[in-house]
Amino acid sequence: MIKSIYVSLPVKDLEASTEFISKVFGAEKISDFSSETTSLIPLNPVIFLALMTEQKFSGYLKDGTIVAAPEASPTAVETMLAVNVDTHDEVEQVLARALQSGGQPWTGVFEMGTSHCATFLDPDGHIWEVIYHPNPYWEGSLQNSVTAITS
Repeated sequence: MIKSIYVSLPVKDLEASTEFISKVFGAEKISDFSSETTSLIPLNPVIFLALMTEQKFSGYLKDGTIVAAPEASPTAVETMLAVNVDTHDEVEQVLARALQSGGQPWTGVFEMGTSHCATFLDPDGHIWEVIYHPNPYWEGSLQNSVTAITS
């Protein structure tokens, strides 16, 4: 049974990246579980972002594996981090905070079916997508399934 999710991201400047995430998502690192090489930031009660210096992140990799550098190859993507928010306006607010805090626009704001979306790059080149799904399926049966699984 999965109780929580930890997303680990390699970063070039831990302090700057921690500040960026804090400003964009309004979440503060947990000091007791952070160090000079890692910032553990709760995005909600069960999803945590572990920002790690590239050297620290490399310590978790198999020998011979290197840390991907998104900025080194703008046509190669390692992952996209998507977060679902509560309102259409919150998509715009998160994007504005990201851009004001040093993020860069990626594909911009767009509609996908009934969803309102925006994407940006954080200072390390990771792609973030902010989504508002006004979807009754998510609000109903899918959300109930997720709740049942995580309870």
